[in-house]
Amino acid sequence: MLDPKDASNLKGMDLILHENQKILRESARAFVKKNGGPAAFRANSAQEVGFDRGRLEAAAAEGWFRLLVSPSRKGLGLGLTELALVMEAAGAGLMTEPIAEMAVSAWAISNGRAATGLGQVLIELMEGKRIVIPAIRDSVFPPEHGPGIISTNEHHGYQLTGETPAVPIPDLVDDYLVNAETQEGTLVFSVTRHGAGLISEVISRTDGITTGKIDFPGVFLVEEALVAGREQGGKIAMQIYDRVLIGHVAEMLGVMTGAMELTLDYVGTREQFGRAIGSFHVIQHRIADDSMGLEVTRSLLYETCRAFDEGRGRRAMVAALKAHASEAVLKIAKSAIQLHGAIGFADEHDAGLFLKRAMGLSVQYGTSSEHRRRFEYLSGEEPDDSHPSKKTKRRSKKRRRSIFSGMSGS
Repeated sequence: MLDPKDASNLKGMDLILHENQKILRESARAFVKKNGGPAAFRANSAQEVGFDRGRLEAAAAEGWFRLLVSPSRKGLGLGLTELALVMEAAGAGLMTEPIAEMAVSAWAISNGRAATGLGQVLIELMEGKRIVIPAIRDSVFPPEHGPGIISTNEHHGYQLTGETPAVPIPDLVDDYLVNAETQEGTLVFSVTRHGAGLISEVISRTDGITTGKIDFPGVFLVEEALVAGREQGGKIAMQIYDRVLIGHVAEMLGVMTGAMELTLDYVGTREQFGRAIGSFHVIQHRIADDSMGLEVTRSLLYETCRAFDEGRGRRAMVAALKAHASEAVLKIAKSAIQLHGAIGFADEHDAGLFLKRAMGLSVQYGTSSEHRRRFEYLSGEEPDDSHPSKKTKRRSKKRRRSIFSGMSGS
């Protein structure tokens, strides 16, 4: 049975990291301790922007937006494991800046073979002076999310028509990365928000961040706005989408960890009937259950990162990971409120902040049920090695259940 006096055992199993990864993790935690936390979250939530632009530049000075960029483009040449370590720290500190989105955008621009006209955008992005986020619509996402964006050729450029829903901070970014369909394939563009004639429907979330829809009413783009052409566009668009989801899950893992640590500290010190409430069996069972959900998320996340870093990652893995994490983060954040008792419901208490962040992140980029549906679709498709451009559907219910059973699990 859990001993509340030894609550540190539940604060996360240590990962097997090499020395540079340990240094990065500790550096990220130190940065977040100095710049993040509940007080900073409250201050940012009171602002219309919802995050701190100055903190973006400070994060850039740490090299966070260069993580995935090749050294040949003045990046650090690291992988998704390193991005996840940074995002886990950011989530635990309730940071609301679009860190993963900007890091992945920098990777996409630096890897897009067509992005010859975006050198200055990349530099400003890596310096934290330009906010660029993906507004990518997944090709297998449920149809109720709209038809996506269509691109038609125009004289010396392209015309984009359509919409992209559920984009975070659509009214605050400088540029979006969007994917548009043509008869010949998918294109990826960098679209400047200022002066582009875009129309955004913006709503505020409980965590102070805005989200909304972007309309493209026949927006004209010049050739220099192209990030990836038809040969590369479809692949890089889905790589952008999956990488953002992985960073997003790492952030949710950080929120879970922060909420758990807050709860463990409370149940280990709050006394009732002459003893700490953490010694009651019902509380111990609840904490053990939540801890299991957290550690399952951690294991799935870093196994997925490792698979992608080693070139064996699959899109179905990311869909299952997101589906699991969206449920786990809400469950653990709600437990933090309940185990704190009445004080947890007070706006002044930090437990409520983790719940607000969990509520916003759990539905960002799709709900758990939507990603379960994506998993069902993606796990039923395998590449046909003899015809790389084709896919063979293999609808084995037993096989799908076997994969997902390990990822559904708290």
